[in-house]
Amino acid sequence: MKRSLLPHIGIGLGLAIVYLTASYFLKENGYYHLEAYFIQYKIDQLFRFDISFYRTFYFTEPALLFLGSLLLSWIPVFQSTFMLNALVIGGLITFIYHKSKEKQSNSWWLLIYLLLSPVVWFAATSGGSFALYLTFYFFFFWLILGYIREYSVFHLASLSILLGVFLLLDRSLLKLLILLIPIFFFISFYKAKGIRGNFYSKASVIFSNDSQRRKFFTGFFSSILLVAFIPLTGFGIYHLINKVFGGGVFYYQTSLADFWNSYSGKSLLELSDSLDWTFISEGNLFFLFLTICVGTALLNLFLWKGKSTSLPILAFLALGYVISEVADNKILNLNLQLLGMLSGAGLAGLVYRPVKNLTVPRKILRTLILVLIIALELVYFHFSVFSHEARFIQTIFQTEQSSEELKSIQNVQNFFNGKHGARILADDAIFFPQLSNLPESALWVGHFSPDFQHGLQEPDLYADYLIITPENHPLHLNDIVAAALDRLAYHGITLRTKVVYSDDLTIILELLD
Repeated sequence: MKRSLLPHIGIGLGLAIVYLTASYFLKENGYYHLEAYFIQYKIDQLFRFDISFYRTFYFTEPALLFLGSLLLSWIPVFQSTFMLNALVIGGLITFIYHKSKEKQSNSWWLLIYLLLSPVVWFAATSGGSFALYLTFYFFFFWLILGYIREYSVFHLASLSILLGVFLLLDRSLLKLLILLIPIFFFISFYKAKGIRGNFYSKASVIFSNDSQRRKFFTGFFSSILLVAFIPLTGFGIYHLINKVFGGGVFYYQTSLADFWNSYSGKSLLELSDSLDWTFISEGNLFFLFLTICVGTALLNLFLWKGKSTSLPILAFLALGYVISEVADNKILNLNLQLLGMLSGAGLAGLVYRPVKNLTVPRKILRTLILVLIIALELVYFHFSVFSHEARFIQTIFQTEQSSEELKSIQNVQNFFNGKHGARILADDAIFFPQLSNLPESALWVGHFSPDFQHGLQEPDLYADYLIITPENHPLHLNDIVAAALDRLAYHGITLRTKVVYSDDLTIILELLD
């Protein structure tokens, strides 16, 4: 076992180094991700101030990304989220390739997709939480497919643990349990012993016999309860903690500073008045078409026989889930966390897909599908409405200078580099990128500082500098510090300030004696 394990660890680490190198060059070319800045800011906050780990951890979403990044935060040079992503995707690719060899489904199509897919590269180098989502979806569908073939309690227990861990990534996606109900319902027919024939003959026998009917529903509900036990128990414990420590008002769920995009709903979207954007946003037909095609889900819709029909069924269920999620607001919800479900379902299906005795036409068809999928993924990134996704593809194919937002972040950090012991009052739900890389000698007063409310009332006593948004900034009305200055001015309280730095996104005010 050690002989087979060590080479796989070496391959995974080698891939991680490649991805980490790629993320370094992307960063040098102007790429950045606000989620990576947010996690780094939270880790800095934990070590700089006398704040309990529990409080910082509980106010950080996604908590799983925070914990993984915290373990790697001692390594200098790279932001820890980029290192975590590289390790996760390197390990995931190694695991997929190893399992495909065990299932004798390995092929050069799978390897080429894993090495060339923009979705996989984005997951490995973007510095966000998508790598964890893609990994979760792969194991989610991989365990389901394993249960379809073996009817093993091990797969059900593993699904329960996986969904329980997923609480630390996204509580709202516990509704994935609903996706399992129709899957387990149909599986229960095939688990019935002593009954032969197709689905309809089995169903007629089961529902016409009292004993078989009881066995059917007992197995069906026991499967659901076994999978739901750990995630529902964890969810109940979470609400119990909320009831005790949050006064029953779900304060911990609604804090403004626990999400990296709490205040950034407007600035995250890449809006354009071009004809392409009008066609995509108003009709959504092309964008929805990309949703259907992105990922490897298409590979599961061809040439299946016998039990393998479960793969396209799972692909269609995943697609139906994605469409239902984006039905109310296609643009805001249609991100790679949902597209990752299609990619994860497709990758899990490829592990179980046989590739023996493929005819030449089928090989040509699969090659064309592979090229089409990679091309559509590139098109998706090009037309993405999310700034970190569009920025990813732009920094690969363009050599333009850093964006205006990144320049603003860097300029603010450079300004405070020489200000030893500077006290800074800022709304850290907006300015966490600027605050995360400040020198250790600089001190800031943010949401969780005990002096934050006092600093808003009397900034001159608690700060040397104020960071605020300009009046035309889309987040200006959400800026608590800017609102506090307006309130002081309204009550006739004047502060002697001087603008020491200004751009379209940030203003630094120095408080004068």
